[in-house]
Amino acid sequence: MIKNNFIYMKNFTRFFWTLIIFFSCTLPVWAADDKGVLINPLGDADEPNEVIANVIKTSLGVLGGLTLLVFVYGGFLWLTSIGNSEKVKKGQDTLMWAVIGLVVIFGAYGLADALFKAFGQ
Repeated sequence: MIKNNFIYMKNFTRFFWTLIIFFSCTLPVWAADDKGVLINPLGDADEPNEVIANVIKTSLGVLGGLTLLVFVYGGFLWLTSIGNSEKVKKGQDTLMWAVIGLVVIFGAYGLADALFKAFGQ
């Protein structure tokens, strides 16, 4: 039984890394527009307050993506614990901290949005 689980996890890991490599090779293509020019992810801002707003919006998007990865990691730890109480606890703690991080990110987004509206952004 353990040997079958090991083979399954080995195959799953190999498949997972193959997908990551495949999709990471196509990322430079997605970053360009029709003319082959890279798009500025922070927008075309001229004033400092617009630049700060774009940096905050972009960083919140990146943090949301990282939180999703932490959720996946915590779920993976929990599902692959095979009844080991230490691994179950580690997976649950990871998920709990991911939820706390998500609450902080949503709070930061709400605060940033309120400030942008207050200052007329």
